[in-house]
Amino acid sequence: MAKEISWITDEDCKLQDNAKLIFGDGASTHSEESGDIMVAWDGTRLAVTQEAANSEIRWGVDGAGIDQRWYGDTASAYMLWDQSADALVFAGAAGIVFGGTDGFAFGDDVKLKFGASDDITIDWNAAGGLDVLQAAANSLISLGVDNAGIDVKFFGDTASSYMLWDQSGDELVFDGADLWLKDSDQLEFGDASDVVMTWDGTDLDVTAAADDSVIKFGTGTNSFDIWLYGNTANAYALWDAGEDTLALMGPARPQGFNHLSERYELRWVAGQEGLPDLNNTAYTEIIDPRFEILGTNATADDVTYYAEGGLTLETDGADHDQVILLPHLDAAQSPWAQTTWGTDKQTHWECDISTGAAITNCIIWAGLKLTNTSTTITDNDQCFFRYQSGVNDGEWQAISSIANSDDEHDTNVVVATATRYHLKIVIGSDRTAKMYINGVLVETTAALTNTTDLIPYIGVQSEGAAEAKTLYVHGQAISRVIG
Repeated sequence: MAKEISWITDEDCKLQDNAKLIFGDGASTHSEESGDIMVAWDGTRLAVTQEAANSEIRWGVDGAGIDQRWYGDTASAYMLWDQSADALVFAGAAGIVFGGTDGFAFGDDVKLKFGASDDITIDWNAAGGLDVLQAAANSLISLGVDNAGIDVKFFGDTASSYMLWDQSGDELVFDGADLWLKDSDQLEFGDASDVVMTWDGTDLDVTAAADDSVIKFGTGTNSFDIWLYGNTANAYALWDAGEDTLALMGPARPQGFNHLSERYELRWVAGQEGLPDLNNTAYTEIIDPRFEILGTNATADDVTYYAEGGLTLETDGADHDQVILLPHLDAAQSPWAQTTWGTDKQTHWECDISTGAAITNCIIWAGLKLTNTSTTITDNDQCFFRYQSGVNDGEWQAISSIANSDDEHDTNVVVATATRYHLKIVIGSDRTAKMYINGVLVETTAALTNTTDLIPYIGVQSEGAAEAKTLYVHGQAISRVIG
């Protein structure tokens, strides 16, 4: 028959130092010192001891536990088992401290387990490695939360060498460390492995998932010089971004027979074949058969060789005097005039010119027109560059006319004295023209009138003053699709 000890008064039950509160019969014969669980205060600490291993102390019942709170040395610092939340809470300054020799320690191969089915386990194995293992494939470990991550740093063997996931920069940083892909390992770009880089032990392969994929080096503003070496250190192909040139250096040479372009191309180096003259059928070796000059008060002596390379066009000293450079007008004399440069033939034109020492009271024009005039609103169809001091704040204009509808576009490129300019017009298959100054796109026109054949002109004119104006021409080129 169970027996209970009851207090029917408010008096305390006091046990002296080393007196025991004993529970259970004990494993041995009944005696005053034996029991399964014993509780005693020895004057310094309260000891709860058991008779047999694996004895168990329970607080509350399954499904209805008891909140348990252990206070620390600091006010409001405690560890709380919150039974209603099924959580162990560390409040205030309370926490598990790792430090010194009194760490929160696990022995070799002891596991820290997460999940009802041991979905994730962490243990330090006896071989000297920390294992984080999962029960199922594609398990996920998340560090931080979406939009508020955690910086994670992995140190290498060398001081200050590490790999850092920088959450604020959304980037993986290698500082003093290398990214090493071994043979046949792949570096993939794009959601569908659109571009793959692989070293197969012999060569580096860069492959694309789709045809006509594009690899770009630089931005067009900040670009790269690219060197492709041959068999010796001084033999290489050089793309010089600053000069916009592709060069073969040292003993490097092109090889093969496929040097002809798919387009019909003409290239004219100013002065290479002599001086353009006024329309003169009496050709001599000193007269360029490809081009001629005309314009108000233009004479043969208005074109001379330029000592720095090319030709000098210089007007006479009267207001409105002109010198205009154009393909030779005599029949069958110049392919520049005998070839049609149609808006429907993807015509490309470019020229290389330099301004003189004085550009006030001056007009300069260059591009594709129907007539040679410098006036903006003249040709029904045209696409050319134009500068006139006192107009458009002294900046280049990109002029286009489409079926007599004119557009004067401000390129925001200021024309300066003694400055070299590369002007280029590229008419696409949709007949829109892209206009470039020194390699920078400054205008894209609407579709030009279909099947219109244009003529390349370069001219300089004095405007508003009786003084000579100078323009230096270094060369020009033109091309179109064949057929």
